[in-house]
Amino acid sequence: MTMREWVKRNTAILWAMVIGAFLFICVYGVHILNPTYVDWMITGGDRPQHYLGWVAYRNSRWFFPIGLTDQLSYPSKTSVIFTDSIPLLAVFFKLFSPLLPHRFQYFGIWGLLTFVLNGAFSAKILQKYMKSDLQVILGSVFYILSFQVLQRMFAHTALAGHWLILWAICLLVYRDRMSYRRKMGAWLSLGAVSSAVHLYLLLMCGIVLLGFLLVEMVEQRADRLRTRFLRTVGYLLSFVCAAAAVIALLGGFSSGMSAVNGGIGAYSLNLNGFINPQWHGQLLRTYTQLDTQHEGFSYLGAGILFMLLCTGIELAVKSNRENIRKYSPLWLGVTLAFCIAFVLAVFPTVTFGDEIIKHFIVRSFMLKVWGTFRASGRIAWICVYLFFLFALCGDYRIVSARRKSMVLAVALILQLVDLSGFMVEKHTLWTTNYTYYPLLIQDNWDTLWDEGEAGHLAVMDDYSMDKHCDLVFWALDRGISVNKFTFARDQGEDMLSPETTGAEWQDGTIYVWDREGFTPVPDAGIYYYDLDARFVVGYTRQIPGLAMWKEG
Repeated sequence: MTMREWVKRNTAILWAMVIGAFLFICVYGVHILNPTYVDWMITGGDRPQHYLGWVAYRNSRWFFPIGLTDQLSYPSKTSVIFTDSIPLLAVFFKLFSPLLPHRFQYFGIWGLLTFVLNGAFSAKILQKYMKSDLQVILGSVFYILSFQVLQRMFAHTALAGHWLILWAICLLVYRDRMSYRRKMGAWLSLGAVSSAVHLYLLLMCGIVLLGFLLVEMVEQRADRLRTRFLRTVGYLLSFVCAAAAVIALLGGFSSGMSAVNGGIGAYSLNLNGFINPQWHGQLLRTYTQLDTQHEGFSYLGAGILFMLLCTGIELAVKSNRENIRKYSPLWLGVTLAFCIAFVLAVFPTVTFGDEIIKHFIVRSFMLKVWGTFRASGRIAWICVYLFFLFALCGDYRIVSARRKSMVLAVALILQLVDLSGFMVEKHTLWTTNYTYYPLLIQDNWDTLWDEGEAGHLAVMDDYSMDKHCDLVFWALDRGISVNKFTFARDQGEDMLSPETTGAEWQDGTIYVWDREGFTPVPDAGIYYYDLDARFVVGYTRQIPGLAMWKEG
C-alpha cells in the first residue's frame, strides 16, 4: 500500500486526531503544554501528588524494579504507580532526565495526547459501521469531548486516558478482521500499556476483554471446542501476564503498599447516573445523589440521549431477523461487558437519588479483592462508551446515509450546547496563568539546607498534602528526600521518626513539627529553629545565622 492509499483509507481517522488536538487547545489553551511551566501543578487538588511523585521518581537513582523511588517514604522504596504520575511517561522521561530542564512536567502533553488518541480510536471504531468520513468525524467528537474526560483531565490526570477503553472496544469491534496472532499481540500490548497508565483503566480493559472472549467462543463454533478454549485462554493470559509483568517491573508488588482501600459502595454509580449531569450540563436538570458519588459520574449528554432515542426507534421499526442474527454475537459480547461493568459500578450499595435501595453484604475475601478498586463508580465509563457505540452505530444498515448525517448533526449540536458551560468552566480554569508563591521563608530553609548539608526531611506529625505541599515541593526541588507523602494506598511504617521507631536522631535529617501544639522532645539532643510561621524545625547541629525557637 502506498502512502497516498494509506492516507486516503485513514482520512477520517487523521481528521479526528487533528480535531482532537484542536478541541484540546480550545478547552485548555496552550500554556499548560509548556513543559517548564509547573506552577499550575502545585495549585491544589491531586495535581501536586502527580507532579511531586514524578519529581521524586526523577530525583531517585535507578532501582530494580525500575519504577521504585526512595525519595517519598525514605528510606523505604515506593512505586511511581501509587502517585498516579502516569508511569508510562515517568519512566520514558526519566531516561532523558539529564537533558531535561530542572523543572519539567509532561501532564499537559498527556492531555493533548489523550484528546488525539480519543479521536483516533473512536474514529476507527465508527469507521467500521458508518457510511461516510463525515459521519465518522462527527461521531468522533462525542468521544473526544465526553463529559467524563473533561471531568477527569487534570483532576485525576492519568484516569483521563479513556483512549485505552476505546482501544479495547476497537479490538472487540475488529476481531473479525484480525488473525489469531494479531489479536494475541494486541491484547498483550493493551495489557502492558494500560497497566503502565492506571490500574483502574487496566481493569476496565479487562472487562471489555471478557466480552471479546465470549464473542470469540460463539463465532468460532466451527472449530473444535479444545481449539476455541486454548485460544480464549491465550488471549486472557497474554493480557494478564503482560499486565502483571509491567506492574512487577514498575515495583507495584515490591513497595509494601496495601492493595485494599476502604469505602466500597460509597463511591458507586447512582442508578440515575447516565442522565444526571451533576451540574455540568446545560440542558438536563441535576438529580440528587449521595455526596461521594461524583466518582460515578457517567452522564451521557443530551446529544447521545437523543441518539439513543432515534436509534431505538429505528431498530423497533425497521430491524429484521437477518440483521439480528448477523450481529448478535457482537451485541452479546457488548452486553456481557456492559452488565459486568454496571454491576461492579452499582453494587454493593444500590442507590437511586439520595436513597439507598439495598446494601448487599460482601464477604471478607470478596471485600479484599473488590477493595482494590473501591471507587467502583468509575467502572461505569465502560457502559458510557458502549452506550455511545449503540447510539451511533446500532441502526447500521437500516437507515439511509443522508438521514443518519442529519440526525448526527442535530445530536452533536445538542451535545455541544449541553457541554458548553462545562467547557467554558475548564477553559477559564486552565488558561489562567498561575504563579506559585510558596508560603515558606525559603532563605531560612535554604540556609539550613546549605549549612547543615541536609539530605532528608522528616515530617513528624500526621501528613497532609494541603498542609505540607510547600514543604515537600521545597525539599524535592532541591533533591532532598522526604519520609511521608500522599499515596493512592497506605504508606506503611515511617522509618525516619525516632519518636515512633526508637531510632537515633540522624545528622543530615531536617525534622519538622507543626508549630501549633508543639512541645520539645525531652533529652533529644537536637536544636530547634524558628524558620517559618507554620513549623518548628529540629536539627542535630547548631547552624549560625538561624533564629532558635523559643517556647511561647
